[in-house]
Amino acid sequence: MTNSKILNFDSLKKIKENKHTSYIAAPQTKSSSNFSDIINDEITNFFLDAIHKNYLRNKQKNS
Repeated sequence: MTNSKILNFDSLKKIKENKHTSYIAAPQTKSSSNFSDIINDEITNFFLDAIHKNYLRNKQKNS
């Protein structure tokens, strides 16, 4: 068994909230098989947040 930790959603949220940039390796197991799906969801959420904030900023400027 390797020494790597399995990253869960709470860990991803902490990394996002603390604005840490990390390279994370996790072995492909049953518990980490959806790891790339979680990363993809986080990336999607990041861009959706940015688009929404930009929309609100533009809406406020035009008011």
